[in-house]
Amino acid sequence: MKFKRGFVREDGLVFWGYSKGIERWMSNDAYQIKKLKRAACKKADYEANREEILAKQKIYREANLEKISAAQKARYEANREKRLAAQSIYRKVNKEKLAKAAKAYRLANIEKRAAADKAYYEANRDNVLAQSKAYRDANREKIAAWSRAYYLANKDKSYAAGSRRRALKKGLTPKGVNLKLIQTFYDQAARLTRAWSAPHIDPKFRVSFEVDHIIPLIKQGLHEASNLQVIPARLNARKNDKLNYPMPSGYSNALQFSY
Repeated sequence: MKFKRGFVREDGLVFWGYSKGIERWMSNDAYQIKKLKRAACKKADYEANREEILAKQKIYREANLEKISAAQKARYEANREKRLAAQSIYRKVNKEKLAKAAKAYRLANIEKRAAADKAYYEANRDNVLAQSKAYRDANREKIAAWSRAYYLANKDKSYAAGSRRRALKKGLTPKGVNLKLIQTFYDQAARLTRAWSAPHIDPKFRVSFEVDHIIPLIKQGLHEASNLQVIPARLNARKNDKLNYPMPSGYSNALQFSY
């Protein structure tokens, strides 16, 4: 029978290894001392030859990339459930620590994350929009409740934002503009919202409409008819203050002059 180092015999002796074919057994204390000495020697050897060892490891990895990848994948698949369970327990035990670390990372990498998110969105735009729509359709009540709770908890912020927008509109409305014509856009948004939110329409297909400034007010777009369009509220929220936002062909300026 072949023994592995660390095997404990019935009499308490610990197996160390073979020397010229002879088994070497020792007490647990002697084993622990020898183990520490061996670890110290390995560490000293590593420190003395660190660059050479790392260079050899790098060459080996580059030469056996597929083999290493396959071995790692096989190890993962063989221990998948065990690893997932361990990760789940770790996350539960260290919830606050992980949240703090994640927040610190986000704050330290705002620009990097924004660039990565933008690149991912551009590369997967249709998929992202489809997933967003599916989530909203499946969680309408939850989103409405969250929005209502946020509004109630941040009334001052909401009122301040509304005041800023009203001030922008007032300051960016040209003299002599046709206010009645502008009002027709808001009337049309209200009519479309009523039509597309009628009781007989399935809730997941209901749509609310808003008046959007093609060139956003915050980008000095004017509050006049030529800069207005009626679009779905969700699309307006995604557009936000972006310039030259790529509208879906079905909405692109389709309602801009339908007054």
